[in-house]
Amino acid sequence: MDNNTDSKILTAKEAVQRYIKPGTQVCWGGFSYTRRPFTICREVIRQGIGEIFCTMNGGTAIEECLAANDLIKWLETTYVGLEGIQPVANSIRRRVEDGSIE
Repeated sequence: MDNNTDSKILTAKEAVQRYIKPGTQVCWGGFSYTRRPFTICREVIRQGIGEIFCTMNGGTAIEECLAANDLIKWLETTYVGLEGIQPVANSIRRRVEDGSIE
């Protein structure tokens, strides 16, 4: 990336710092493990940004990672499971059962 200050390209670190704060609602796109934004997920975890409101549309890998790090406050979904790895997303289940995910 060039050092042009007019560039609209951000690193994952810059994008997360700028756009994802506690209380932000994020819709994690893709399906299952296909075309999911894992780089952004890892950066949210690195920065420890919690109280995220997650909306998801299938597959649970990103949300499971965030739940394992206790970063999700609220989850809106139609499906919870990890295809091919395990039938139940245990971190999400644990957080829902203990009340830390609404």
